[in-house]
Amino acid sequence: MKRLLPFPNLFIIITLTLFTALQGYGQSTYVWNQATGGIFTTSTNWTPERATPAASDILVFSDGGTYTVSGVSTQTIGKLQLTNNTKVTFTPSATGQVLTIGNGSDTDLEVGSGCELNITGSSTLTLALPAGATGSINGSITYAGGAHKLTGTDASSIVFNNGAIFATGTSFSGNAFGTTALNSVIFSSGSTYISFAGSNPFGASYPNSVVVFQAGSLFKHTGTGSPAFSGRTYADFELDNASANISATGGNPLSINNITITQGRLNLNLTGVISVKGNISVANGATLTFTPATGGSLYLEPAGDMTITTAGTGSVSLGPVSSAVLYQNLILNGTLNVNGN
Repeated sequence: MKRLLPFPNLFIIITLTLFTALQGYGQSTYVWNQATGGIFTTSTNWTPERATPAASDILVFSDGGTYTVSGVSTQTIGKLQLTNNTKVTFTPSATGQVLTIGNGSDTDLEVGSGCELNITGSSTLTLALPAGATGSINGSITYAGGAHKLTGTDASSIVFNNGAIFATGTSFSGNAFGTTALNSVIFSSGSTYISFAGSNPFGASYPNSVVVFQAGSLFKHTGTGSPAFSGRTYADFELDNASANISATGGNPLSINNITITQGRLNLNLTGVISVKGNISVANGATLTFTPATGGSLYLEPAGDMTITTAGTGSVSLGPVSSAVLYQNLILNGTLNVNGN
């Protein structure tokens, strides 16, 4: 007959096992305590004092303030968390710094609703999520001043949720999400990418992409440079710069759901197939044209009726194109210019 352990011995075994597990996990939480900002590596700027940084540390900004944290340097942490409408701007200690985030047991990069995580300055900083790490963005992230990056490793490892915003500002350069981790960044329905400067968000060469724009997400272009169009798939697209006069060329297909021209002029002159799957809206004084240099095909293929709306002097012009195919009824509110057959 099997003999059961006495209760005291069983208690000792459970206690030792739990202690060993906690010791191996070894995570410590440090909360930023400087309401006016400070240096990232100063140990007393954290509660408790972060005298011995570890790769499993959880760093929390939760005081609801707005401030700059300088001197961010290369190191590995377990988690970075912003809560309670806290707005933090990071500036790196020198160019080429990498903050690796991801030894935690849950979401490794967390930017709560109403929070801001900004990186600025000409010295570059990369927030890197290694294999197995995840990021969930409900607030906003803005990069300006240099070629800063936010990179994931696994597919769908970084998700911009409904209401989240990623923006590139003055003097930003490069691909914000890198060029290699395919499909690692997801813009969910209701999220927005605002592009003022820098290279395209897709990173990898056609037909691959680092970023996936899911239906209902928005790419809003507020600069004067040309976004990537040839071989790219957006959800909703908006141009909003009165000085923009963009002519898109290339022979690969383009897919966009809804197109909005709030300000500026967009000439979609691609010679590949252009597929518009939603509505078109052009504001007063703005222009949208489909006029490829050598043919090209335009497919208007919404799920239901398509509405083309122009206001004031705003206009939409089609042609000449080799073919224009309408798959549903067209509701026209304003001016549509058709050149050719």
